[in-house]
Amino acid sequence: MKKKLGLWRKTLLGFAFLVLILLAIGFKIYFVAPIKVEKVSYIDDYKTISLEFDTDIILDSKTKEGIYITDSKGVHIPLSFHLNENSRTLIIKPFDKPYSLGQNYILMVNEVQGRWFGNIKEPMLQSFNISKLPVDESYGLGKFITEKVDNDKDYYWYVDQATTGEYAGTNCGPASAEMIGKWVDENFKGTAKEARELDYGDDGGWYTENIKNYLDKFNIKSKIISNVTKSSMISYLKNGNILLLGIKAGEISFNDPSNKQHKDRFYWVSAGHFIIVKGYIVVDKVIYFEVYDPNSWYETYDDGSLMGINRYYKADEVVKASKVWYDKLLLVEPN
Repeated sequence: MKKKLGLWRKTLLGFAFLVLILLAIGFKIYFVAPIKVEKVSYIDDYKTISLEFDTDIILDSKTKEGIYITDSKGVHIPLSFHLNENSRTLIIKPFDKPYSLGQNYILMVNEVQGRWFGNIKEPMLQSFNISKLPVDESYGLGKFITEKVDNDKDYYWYVDQATTGEYAGTNCGPASAEMIGKWVDENFKGTAKEARELDYGDDGGWYTENIKNYLDKFNIKSKIISNVTKSSMISYLKNGNILLLGIKAGEISFNDPSNKQHKDRFYWVSAGHFIIVKGYIVVDKVIYFEVYDPNSWYETYDDGSLMGINRYYKADEVVKASKVWYDKLLLVEPN
C-alpha cells in the first residue's frame, strides 16, 4: 500500500512538474514573444506612416528611440508619434516640417517596447521616396507639387519698393538691387535709396545694366545674359543662382489681391517692371517661377506677409513678358 501511495505521489509530482513547465513555456510565449510589424501603410499625401503591430506596445522613450527615419545623408528626421487606442497602431510623421520633395528616406524599426515585455526580434527597414507633395489650397496653384527648386535664404531679404523713399513708384530696380545684395550677403548695408542716388538721382526707370553697375561696386558676381528661355532659366536656378528680369508686367495673368492667393500678378501696373526669380515649382504639370516681386505696396496675405514674397508666375508668361520688354536677364551667383 505504501509503495502504491509513493508511486501515486511521484506521478502527481511529475504531472505537476510537467504542468509548471508548460505554464512557463506559455508564459514565455505570451509575455516575451517577439513583436512583429504586421503592416506598414502611408495614410496620406504627406507620407504619414502607420505601423501595425501584432500585439500591444507601449509608447515610451525606448520605443521612440528605437523607431527613426533618416534622409539620404543619414540625418535623423525629428518625428511625432501617436499610439492609437488599440495600442497596436503607431502613427509617425515629421515633427516640424514635411519631408523634402524628391528626397529618399529610410524607416527603421529597431526596438519597440511591448506591453508584455516583448521586443522586435529582427529590425525592419523600409525605404520610401517623396515624389509629390500637396499644395496649400490657399495658394491657388493646383493639387500636387512634383518638382521644386527654391534658392531662398534662412533670413529675411525681401524689400518692398514702397519703403524706398521719394522715388518709390519707380524704384523696382533699386529695390531689386538691394534684395540681391541681401541675398548674397546677410550683412549687406546698401539700400535702394542709396542705389537711386548713386545712379540716376531722379525718378527715371532703371535698366538691367544700372543694377549690374551698382552690384559691381560691392563685388557681387553677376552677368547679363541675352535671349531668355525657360529651359536656360531652369538650368541657372538648379545651379543655385537667382535671376533678375525686366518684364512687361501686363503679360503676367492678373489675380485680384482680395483673393489672397500666391498666384499671378496682384497689382494693376502693366508696364515695365523688375522681378527676382529665385526658384521654380511644377504643379499638376504646369511650371511656375517662384518670384520676389518688389511691388507689394503693403498688400499682405492672410498671414500678414507681404504679397510680393513667394509669388508664382507661369514660366511661359514670364519668358514672354521678358522678351517683349528687354529679353535679358541678370544672373547672380551665390557668395
